[in-house]
Amino acid sequence: MKHLLLMSFFFSMSFFPSELKAQHVTIDVETTKHLAEQGHAGAQNLLGIIYYHGDGVPQDIEQALHWYEKAAKQGHAGAQNNIGAMYLYGDGVPEDYEKAFHWIRLSASQNYPPAQNNMGAIYLEGLGVPQDREEAINWLARSARQGFSIAQENLRRVLNENGPDDENGQDNP
Repeated sequence: MKHLLLMSFFFSMSFFPSELKAQHVTIDVETTKHLAEQGHAGAQNLLGIIYYHGDGVPQDIEQALHWYEKAAKQGHAGAQNNIGAMYLYGDGVPEDYEKAFHWIRLSASQNYPPAQNNMGAIYLEGLGVPQDREEAINWLARSARQGFSIAQENLRRVLNENGPDDENGQDNP
């Protein structure tokens, strides 16, 4: 299996404002910004998500990264994972697997399921680290045990693989 739903879980952020709208939850951007400016890590991460998606504000990846970094430096696992994802894909920042690994690992070490799932993908794909299927399974299992459904599906797929590169047991050329 060459790709393990990378996009779907590398961007497993705390939550998406658009999902909240679907649940009829309103985000007060000004209040969130005020709390973020006061140093509230959760509000800083949420403001980063709001800017990242341009939900209620013009999309601004630079502002998103700014707020994620503030929250991440306070140890906010969701923000650390979000920064790692940005570096992994070069989304608004230069692609940098070392920085991606650093931030996602910090988040995963706090038992944040999306980050643990991301660590599984990093090891499975060998993104800036040596490819290591057993380490990938270890991280996916940690996330799956916490009920993270994407990790449960990814773990099932990895364990059901017939071969190293292909679901059919055939090496890719």
